[in-house]
Amino acid sequence: MKSNRIPICLVLVSTAFFPSRLLVASSPSKVLSKVHYEQYAGEQKDWPRSTEPIALVKTRYGLPIYEKLPSRPYEVLGTMSDEGDHAVKHVVEAARLIEADALLIVGDKAFADAGLKVSPQLMENAEIPDPRGPTTVSRLDHPEALTTKDEHPTIRVTRMCAILVRWTTK
Repeated sequence: MKSNRIPICLVLVSTAFFPSRLLVASSPSKVLSKVHYEQYAGEQKDWPRSTEPIALVKTRYGLPIYEKLPSRPYEVLGTMSDEGDHAVKHVVEAARLIEADALLIVGDKAFADAGLKVSPQLMENAEIPDPRGPTTVSRLDHPEALTTKDEHPTIRVTRMCAILVRWTTK
């Protein structure tokens, strides 16, 4: 095979194994439509910070997620939430579009006083009571509920509610 045919073969193979819809990034409007976003339009304050050097939960999909207040100064951009198998991924992707530097999943009185109506949380595959489940369970009525007589039916939930922040130099 001649060397000028190799690039053509690579293009053909790559399009066969990686369809073009996987190579094209989602549009910003499509990414934002997957989450519930509320922009913060209030006054930027000296938001509460930790006295400890860092309180990072983890970095998922390239964005830090804090479960304790960060030690650096920041401004609040808004709140974002999603529920479902890809909730964390959807929130992080949308937060990046809004140019957030980090996500906070910690509450504070200052946030509530500023009018942010969110209870920050991150639940990944958490078992919670099934809101549609019957109070008395039988396998015929609710076959996916595997409970004993004393247990209530549960479902697994992945949910993220976060405060979006951008670092400042204050």
